[in-house]
Amino acid sequence: MGASFGAGLLEADADLVKRNFDLNLHQAMSVTRHGANVMAKSGGGTIVLVGSVSGISSLPNQIIYGSAKAALHHFVRCAAAELGHLGVRINAVAPGYDQTERMIERFPAESCDEIADKKQMMKIAVGAIAEIHHFINELAEQGIAVVVISSYPPEMLAVSDRILVARQGKIVEDMEPQNATEEAIMYAAVH
Repeated sequence: MGASFGAGLLEADADLVKRNFDLNLHQAMSVTRHGANVMAKSGGGTIVLVGSVSGISSLPNQIIYGSAKAALHHFVRCAAAELGHLGVRINAVAPGYDQTERMIERFPAESCDEIADKKQMMKIAVGAIAEIHHFINELAEQGIAVVVISSYPPEMLAVSDRILVARQGKIVEDMEPQNATEEAIMYAAVH
């Protein structure tokens, strides 16, 4: 799924740029490569990546994150063209800005008000995450392969038959959910 380490272009150093692209692009590419290979050998499947409206439009201090998400959107278009003949479909969703505590902390009130006025920000309804998980599980029950990329361990444990942990663009751990814990996932992600 990814995360934003907000900074303006003039404040961002090379390490911040690398962290943003590793988390928001390179890990998605690595997991997609792995998943697409398995899907192609087994007759096909569907991969849905989470982009961001920041990859399409802009917010203050989101130039690095937005650039990584724009690159992810382009990767998805290219991968769809490359993998389609193998029966592997790949798409991305681009959620709008969510008015979360983190967004309110990171952006000045006037920025949040401006976004809200443009109807780009929405509050996630209680239960929306559960509905998404239910939909993912329904697809899996129909025999459709689904790749979920997330930085939220409870979500990984809720919807996964297999958990691949990526760090710096490489898969570093392959876990079965029944043997995984939130702590083990996070440890693998950072060590």
